[in-house]
Amino acid sequence: QAIEARSDSAPVGPGSILVVEDDRRSIFIYEKYLTHAGFHVVPARSIAAARAVLARARPAAIVLDVLLENETSWGFLADIKRDRATADIPVLVVTVTHCEKKARALGADEFWLKPIDPDRLLRKLRTLARASSAPRVLLVDDDNLVRYLIRQFLRDTPYALLEAGSGPEG
Repeated sequence: QAIEARSDSAPVGPGSILVVEDDRRSIFIYEKYLTHAGFHVVPARSIAAARAVLARARPAAIVLDVLLENETSWGFLADIKRDRATADIPVLVVTVTHCEKKARALGADEFWLKPIDPDRLLRKLRTLARASSAPRVLLVDDDNLVRYLIRQFLRDTPYALLEAGSGPEG
């Protein structure tokens, strides 16, 4: 299946990594290592394709090459970090150019020069993906006071609270 078709139809979610890369061999390498490690790779060979993926859903992290064929992704990186809906998605800039200061100034969470070490990449993506997906707690109780107390107790914790007032609702 063509990379473009996989980008359009790939499911995106907590285990997904959006890889914005125009080189087919590099995409294949990312897919090989990341898929083997349990991630789902969503390839995008252009900024337009990457924007379409982000409009559909939210990946756990983004691996971004800033030098794509006929375009750069600096504006895309700035847009991701400026938009409240995507600002907290970790972005790992991987490129051949020494431009770390610019990448960091625009909000990149990490900056690496190619070629990358696959083991280092997996360790970093696992850490970034874990940090971007807060653990969730489902609270099912028909007593409003109990739900209020639990909500207050979990207010300053890293947990995302989901509430339901009954079993069927939960």
